[in-house]
Amino acid sequence: FQGVVAALLPDGRVTVDDEQGAAWVCRRAASCLLKPACGDTVLVSGPDSARAYLIAVIEQADASSSCIEAAGDVTFAATGNGRVTIA
Repeated sequence: FQGVVAALLPDGRVTVDDEQGAAWVCRRAASCLLKPACGDTVLVSGPDSARAYLIAVIEQADASSSCIEAAGDVTFAATGNGRVTIA
């Protein structure tokens, strides 16, 4: 479902309000590298409310600043003649 981030909890979980006004407490999926912020529109998926995951930030409430975040070490790799460029 699609919802809006209502709160970022100290333990890393996120509270998301769905379109009916229900609040879901979700963990962020490992594949969701863009750190969500309050007011962001997000996509949530999971088999039940106890195992719901924020899987994507669909639209940022404030796109003037973004944070790519992952737990632990991060490696960027380019194979062959590829390059990694950060500008």
